[in-house]
Amino acid sequence: MTNKYNTPTLESLMIIRQSKVLLGARVAIVHLCFVLITTVFFIFTSAPDVWSFLTVLLAVGFVEMIVLFYAVIRWHNHYYMLRSDRILTSRGVFLRRQRLFAIKNIESISVRQGIIGKIFNFGTLHLYAPTLNHQIKMLGVNDPCHKEKIIEELLPNAINGEQRLRNLFIAPENRSQAG
Repeated sequence: MTNKYNTPTLESLMIIRQSKVLLGARVAIVHLCFVLITTVFFIFTSAPDVWSFLTVLLAVGFVEMIVLFYAVIRWHNHYYMLRSDRILTSRGVFLRRQRLFAIKNIESISVRQGIIGKIFNFGTLHLYAPTLNHQIKMLGVNDPCHKEKIIEELLPNAINGEQRLRNLFIAPENRSQAG
């Protein structure tokens, strides 16, 4: 069962992760760093034979695979689980750190996107809970404006702009004076 946003209903959970574009950028940067390290190593050291060349290349490739595997596992383990009444933040590869926040404590939501974020449709969601004096930062979330609308619907005090304007003005009571 889905709602108008084609997402799971509020009774079920929704998992929010960082954008796959950011994961791809990390993988590309790690690969470029290892290519640069390997190139610099072979330029400044003379490899006497093919076997030492292959040994170094295989060792660097193995270390690169471990670093890339760690980057993907870290991305996979860093998520925000959104339920109808709370948000669970989870991160960590070897030591899992989880925090739980009640949605009823969230008072404001803002979205920040840079130029690259607008191009590739990712950004940061800032959720502020004044009762806890804490700000939840959902970094690099894919389609942050869509996620903001979903979270706003979950807020118990969420009211639309028209109702907000009506609540600003207090109408005087009509009292008839008998006298």
